[in-house]
Amino acid sequence: MRETLPFWIVAAGTATVLTAVTKFANQHAISMGLSQVQRVVFLDGCFFFANFVTFLIRFVIFQHFLFSERTSKPRSVEAQPPGFSIDPLTGK
Repeated sequence: MRETLPFWIVAAGTATVLTAVTKFANQHAISMGLSQVQRVVFLDGCFFFANFVTFLIRFVIFQHFLFSERTSKPRSVEAQPPGFSIDPLTGK
């Protein structure tokens, strides 16, 4: 549950942003007087760009905040258990 709820919040936010971008882009295309084909191409370009931006934002949120490991600090080499070797070839 720790990761599920934030995931759905981000998904709902993304859907809201993409819907709003499509709505405003359509209104802008109509006000510019574009033909049907030009309007579709314009909307597709706006949606693609917005989807790319939201993908980057989602990546940062998921990679660095939501699914990152929550350890205080990494273990040092000295803290390894006895008999643990770093390099399997040299044993050092």
